Formats: sequence, C-alpha cells, structure tokens
Amino acid sequence: MVPITNEFSPSRPPLLSLAQNIGLLAGAIFWGFGCDVWGRKWAFNLTLGVTAVFGLIAAGSPNFAAIGCFAALWSFGVGGNLPVDAAVFLEFLPGSHQWLLNALSVDWAFAQLVATGVAWGLLGNLTCQEDTICRREDNMGWRYFVIVMGGISMIEFIVRFVFFTVHESPKYLMGKGRDEDAVRVVHDVARRNGKTSNRGFTLVF
Repeated sequence: MVPITNEFSPSRPPLLSLAQNIGLLAGAIFWGFGCDVWGRKWAFNLTLGVTAVFGLIAAGSPNFAAIGCFAALWSFGVGGNLPVDAAVFLEFLPGSHQWLLNALSVDWAFAQLVATGVAWGLLGNLTCQEDTICRREDNMGWRYFVIVMGGISMIEFIVRFVFFTVHESPKYLMGKGRDEDAVRVVHDVARRNGKTSNRGFTLVF
C-alpha cells in the first residue's frame, strides 16, 4: 500500500484496505450463497476469472479511487474463491479423506511465499522513496506486481476452465432433485480414478 500512497498521495490511505476487505466480505457472501443457487461449477471457475481480470486491469489505475475500486473487485473474486473451492473439494472427497482439506493450507503458505518473492524483486527496485516527488514512471513496481499476480491467476483460470473437466457437485445436483445427473457424475469420477460400478447405489453425503 505504501508505493500506491506515495504515488497518489490520498488523504485517507486506509481506504484501500477498507475497499479490499469490503470486496472480500461481499465475495464470500455472494459466492457462498450463489453456489447453492447456480451450482458449484460456475462459481468454482468464475471466482478465479474475476480475480484475474480485475487484478490485471488494476495495474492501469490512473488514481487512488480507481485502484480502490479494482482492489474491491478483485477481492470480490478472492473472497468467493476460498469457500467455493473448499466446498467443491470436500463434496468430491470420500469421508475417509476429508482430512486433506486441512492439507490445503500448505498451498496458501506456498502462494504467500511466491507473492513475497515477486514483491521483493519488483517493489524493492522500482518504487519511489518516501518524502520525494513520486512520478508514475519511477513507481512501476506495484503495477508490475499486480500484473504478475493477475497473470498467474489468469493462467490458472485458463488451465482450470479449458484443460480440466469440472463436474457439478453431486451434492448440489441431489439438492436440486437431479439424482440421475448426480449418479452420472459419480460414475464418471469413478471411471477417471480407474474404478467402475455396474450396480445401482445410494448417494449419501
């Protein structure tokens, strides 16, 4: 936040953090309830897409108000991505392996490590010093950082959306009374894992 404050000299710098937190809250509420209405599949993909698109757009922000708006919008995607991904993960796991959800915290720590490494390389060398006249061309570090983070998210979105077949959650399908679709999804997941089931079964979640 300091490089952005140096460049735009806002009267109330904490508003940027407020915008991000509002976006996170709104995203968690909207996508948390929305995935029960529209399904897990679309929310699973779109939350990452929203984060990527507005993260990349934010790099071109001409003023403090713009970066605040875009920060809220990319946080809207991030806020939804966390609960939706966890829900999808749990609903496709058998009960004996649901402990793996806790193991996902390792990914969060790894992501923080990657982001910190990128920030160290970009912000340290391409950022205005405090108490100096800060021109945009001397303060491109935070913009490059946002581009890299948004670019990583966009690559992940494309890989997830294009190269992987993400099924709708059987639990969601059963909740909508689409039992046959739920059974079809379970059979396909079993097939992808080298298993088969030739008899009828009852889905219990």
